[in-house]
Amino acid sequence: MKWKRVVVALSLIALMTSLFSADLEDIIREAKEQSSTMRMIELSRESSELSMASKDLKNRVGVGVNSSFSLLESNYGAMLVEDYRYTLSGEPSVSLVLPNDGGTTIKLVAPFSTTLQGDPIWSTSPNIGATHTFKFGDSGETLDDLTTTRQRLELDRSYTQKILDFETSVYNKILELIGYEITLLRGEKNILIAQTKLDNALKLKTVTVGSTAHQSMELSLKQLQNTKKGTQDLLALSKVQYKQLTGLEWEGVEIIREPSLEFSPLPTGDTTVILAALDEQIARENLALTQRLTVNSTSVPSLSVGGDVGFSYSQKTTSSSSYTITPRATYNGSNFSVGTSVKLGIDGESGKVTPVVTVSGGWQNNATKESEEIKIRKLEQEIEMATLSYQGALLDYQIKANKLEGDILSFTLERDQFEDNSNYNKEVLEKTIEAFNRGLATQTEVDQALLDVELDRYEAKRYALQALILANRVEALKL
Repeated sequence: MKWKRVVVALSLIALMTSLFSADLEDIIREAKEQSSTMRMIELSRESSELSMASKDLKNRVGVGVNSSFSLLESNYGAMLVEDYRYTLSGEPSVSLVLPNDGGTTIKLVAPFSTTLQGDPIWSTSPNIGATHTFKFGDSGETLDDLTTTRQRLELDRSYTQKILDFETSVYNKILELIGYEITLLRGEKNILIAQTKLDNALKLKTVTVGSTAHQSMELSLKQLQNTKKGTQDLLALSKVQYKQLTGLEWEGVEIIREPSLEFSPLPTGDTTVILAALDEQIARENLALTQRLTVNSTSVPSLSVGGDVGFSYSQKTTSSSSYTITPRATYNGSNFSVGTSVKLGIDGESGKVTPVVTVSGGWQNNATKESEEIKIRKLEQEIEMATLSYQGALLDYQIKANKLEGDILSFTLERDQFEDNSNYNKEVLEKTIEAFNRGLATQTEVDQALLDVELDRYEAKRYALQALILANRVEALKL
């Protein structure tokens, strides 16, 4: 009867768990929806995405509008004649910057003035111009691209790693909960075994009340009961922590998917190694750019071309108009600049053309300074350190990969042994029940075999969760 009550108690524990148990995939999905940890992960990613998006604004068309207006009183009369009038003048402008390497800029300016009284006296001089710069060398674009690529890779890797870490933390907490439940099941068994031994000893009078043997058996029983109470307290605390982590009440888990544990190390390493390789490229490009900019100049050679087309019209007692066409070009070398422009003025009435040619130039001695030499040496050291960091990252990846392969192999062997033992326990249960039906086995033996099978069911969940944790480690090394 004692053992019958044991199995009833254990079956009730298992039944209460299985009645409300859920699919692990549903638990993870709901945890991601309710957990404050996941919310912080998502907010952090959104913030990083916004920062990345702000850097892409340089690839958009830029439009600028400016204007200024003034109102003043002026004398438009001839000699000794007063003709004061209010004059409104302004200079609205619109500029357009195209998102290309040459920074093409188009600008329209339309200055004007007009009287507000009497016969209109007004003038306007609209002008449209454009400039474009051809660079004969990389002035930092490659470095910017490498930096942006690295930031994007780091953002994606960090986000995915945090998701995997969250899932693994949930798996570990469920492992802990199931471990306490298994301990309670075994504790119930041990308590009732100890109680049965004590009762039988008293019935058979192999011990007497108050004897040393009797006190020892009671002490052992008390210790088992204290252990049970401690385990119950730990289980209750673990349930609170589980709710804090997932936002869910612990109701057990029954359905756990079986993941693939196939893993082949990547020859080039994971994203961490790729990031280290990018750091080395960035260090090399930073040195190359610094050498280009500091040895002779602060910028790479470039040719800027542009021009303006303008029209001017004014009307007083008579009207007059003129046109201007002004092409220009400037070459900026390593330590000199040469520029030229040709302004063609065309009278609107007579058609007379007045050319004005302007040539400009400049030179400066930008010899390498000692501070620049020190900067270059520091950048060379950064390249060496980045190279060592890359080699270290690759070695770390290989070590992690080797350890993971070893852990997967050990886990697989251990799980296979468990499954063999579990199958054996099921066969023992079947044969024990058959023997019991023929009167060749006791109820105690049946209950013991049934308990072993029930404990194996809990152990199977633990192995399934450990497999998922290993699978997340595999995914982490594939990032």
